[in-house]
Amino acid sequence: MIERYKIQKRILNLFEQLDFGDKVMIWGAGEHTIALLNFLNEKNISFHYIQGIISSYQEHQQIMGVKVYSIQEARNLLDYIKYIIVSSYSFQEEILHELEKLGLRSKAFVLYNMDDFDPLFYWKVRQRYYYNYEDIPAGPVVHNVKFDDIEFKMKLNLREFIQNTIYNYGYYEKNETQFLLRKVQAGQTVVDLGANVGYYTLILAQRVGINGMVHSFEPDRKNFRQLIENIHLNRLSNVVANQLAVSNNNGYVTLYSNSDEHGGMKSFMQQFEHVYAQEKVETIRLDDYIKQNKIDKVDFIKSDIEGAEMLAFQGAENLLSSSNAPDIMLEINPIGLSKLGFSDIELQKLLIDYGYKIYLIEDGGTLKYIPSEISVQKSTNVFATKRNIF
Repeated sequence: MIERYKIQKRILNLFEQLDFGDKVMIWGAGEHTIALLNFLNEKNISFHYIQGIISSYQEHQQIMGVKVYSIQEARNLLDYIKYIIVSSYSFQEEILHELEKLGLRSKAFVLYNMDDFDPLFYWKVRQRYYYNYEDIPAGPVVHNVKFDDIEFKMKLNLREFIQNTIYNYGYYEKNETQFLLRKVQAGQTVVDLGANVGYYTLILAQRVGINGMVHSFEPDRKNFRQLIENIHLNRLSNVVANQLAVSNNNGYVTLYSNSDEHGGMKSFMQQFEHVYAQEKVETIRLDDYIKQNKIDKVDFIKSDIEGAEMLAFQGAENLLSSSNAPDIMLEINPIGLSKLGFSDIELQKLLIDYGYKIYLIEDGGTLKYIPSEISVQKSTNVFATKRNIF
């Protein structure tokens, strides 16, 4: 069992070491700060230690009774503060840089380790934060998902990150969802590689309608069972679900599950020291699948398979090298690619050699053209097409 809750112990140790007259400031006014204050409340730690909260944005006057200061307002207080708790996750580096400029870096208590998953709270369910994974409700819930003009039902496991996100916010990967809704049209044939429990499959099925078809691939036994349940829940007749992994050969491979909490992290290679589970799964070349099923044309592919895109696209040479090749929305996962012996540059070059142009998917589902291969530092979703779109 992986040791849990290290960050919670660090926070408790910090406050236990404070004398009554000591004060701390919290820098960050978002969800993680609210979670921190809730956690302190649960542990009966008095807020009298907290001088205030620093925020670059003045949308709050106070949070849970604690005054919010601008950086300018807080500067006169910081010399008298024992610790500055950096509670923001998204802006941690920017805050540390600002503290460096102020000569106060030594006072920083960094809440999140960016290189190691060490959460204060696992995630929240609506307005409640769960600080112990085992406390999150274990049973599945049926949830109505509504996004723009799309509406469907999903059976969700709130202990799993992607499904929890869908339950809380009504979507997963907002920019990508907006882009896909604009791009996929009625009557098209689409392929969903790495369908997980069906979020994109259900969206695609609605977009293509009764005259279109979705071919979904999900090799993981647990995810596939839930995918089938969600297809049946919505009474869809235009989805073909395959418990297969798409690769560059037809055979079998070991699929590693690196975390029960992250059902999307399934890989052909062991990505982390701890392996939650593994299973033998069947693989198929996409070219062979298309031939066997007598599919005349594929219009669109969505692919999120933890770095195995290189293998999948090698096994789809006939499809992707044709002049009538499908558009592709894919994840470039540099860690997953490297574990399989490839690089993000090699994946981009493979697509470019097939004749594709690659675009970054940005806010609102807009696109930005990448004129040549760029090094990707973290998992990034892109769009690849042979069509002139500008």
